[in-house]
Amino acid sequence: LMGEPCYIGVDLSKTRDLTCVSLNFPSWDEAGRAILKVKQLYFIPNEDLDFREKEDNVPYRDLSEQGFVEFCDGKMIDQEQILEFISDCMDLYDVKQVNYDPAMSSKLVEKLENLGLECIEVPQYPKVLNAPFDDVERLFYERRIMFDNPLMLYCTLNVVAITNMNGQKAPSKRQSKKKIDGFVAFLCAHKETMDQMDDVEDSRLDEYLGSIYR
Repeated sequence: LMGEPCYIGVDLSKTRDLTCVSLNFPSWDEAGRAILKVKQLYFIPNEDLDFREKEDNVPYRDLSEQGFVEFCDGKMIDQEQILEFISDCMDLYDVKQVNYDPAMSSKLVEKLENLGLECIEVPQYPKVLNAPFDDVERLFYERRIMFDNPLMLYCTLNVVAITNMNGQKAPSKRQSKKKIDGFVAFLCAHKETMDQMDDVEDSRLDEYLGSIYR
């Protein structure tokens, strides 16, 4: 994925919820089908970690050793760690933009914009999230999503959706009994990546593969 176009989704928290940075990479499989490759990193405070592991039934220490979780000292999320991670991603990938849940985001967004990143607010309302939500359901059904972090599956399976009077839906943190933050971060980024995913014809695929392997 080095040098590949990357769209970042960010869902922040302060203490109890997970903070997640989702890296979405639109790509293609060998048949030219559009697929989405997803890398995620989660941030959680290390205070009361025993209680958190028991409450969530998640082995956060083991996940940290595998590189899927980064701890913040104390009981609060350190946004400087998130800023540093995204800055490092800019050195590795072609980061196109950052889509973010606006909650608790103003200070981090200002610093990201100072790095030269385009930051797009994604309000957490059904009229905004319905289209990417529908597309994510299709991609999972068609097995077009590849991800490395088991917490993404955990968050996705925890999602409970709310529906407005127009039949549009969005994930609800209030209705979901367990953590869904990783899915929210992924969905924020997918508001953009859904428009970047087109199947390619054989001739275009050969040209694309040639540009990679020559």
